[in-house]
Amino acid sequence: MNKRFRIIMACACASLAVLCALAYGNAVRAEAQAEKTEAMARYGGEVTKVVVATTTLEPGDSITAAKAEEREWLSELVPEGAFKSLQELGNKTIGTPVSKGSPICSVNIRGNDDGMEVPSGKVAIAIPLNERLGVTSSVEIGANLAAYKVNEGRTYLISSNVVVLSVPTTSSSTNKGSITIAVPLEEVADLMSSASDSTLRLVRPADDISSLDDPAASRNVTSVPSETENQEPETQEGA
Repeated sequence: MNKRFRIIMACACASLAVLCALAYGNAVRAEAQAEKTEAMARYGGEVTKVVVATTTLEPGDSITAAKAEEREWLSELVPEGAFKSLQELGNKTIGTPVSKGSPICSVNIRGNDDGMEVPSGKVAIAIPLNERLGVTSSVEIGANLAAYKVNEGRTYLISSNVVVLSVPTTSSSTNKGSITIAVPLEEVADLMSSASDSTLRLVRPADDISSLDDPAASRNVTSVPSETENQEPETQEGA
């Protein structure tokens, strides 16, 4: 067997391998198309493209091509408000969690903070986020929080009726920006005072906690003793 014959045989084998690979690819595509056709026949509908999360998305996450993709979905099963293309989403931010493999809908997108609605009888306050505050930008809009003042080792309940109106549109792993909360009018002064001296702490109670008003463990901020009250009056010499 001369060298020329061996070259011809090698080329023939390579061509045969390419043809086999192409045939296998066509078979796979045909099988996928058959499954799609069967699904369409089973559900009696057409398919359309929707944007699906490729990983679990948490509040504060930005939607990028690394976290979402366009997939075909049965039209009859497409949720209301589902996005059809990544271009529609741009670089929007998630407001409510989206599980992996689920379509991303308009209800999952964080709204415009400028259009926030302050609940009746409450005042909106913007509080800078920091590691001492107790919450991060991953807290959900609409979440109910409780506000405490921590002063000289003692804790005082400011409000058990705090509602999150907006959080910064940044990654949930950061504490930059401000969180906007709504509190009753009569509690604004205490809360702003605590925020200004960095003694404010926000916590999120569990749903099964009915009341935070424990008189043995918490008191109103206005009852915090001042330093001058704790000092004994000085006696003047010669009095």
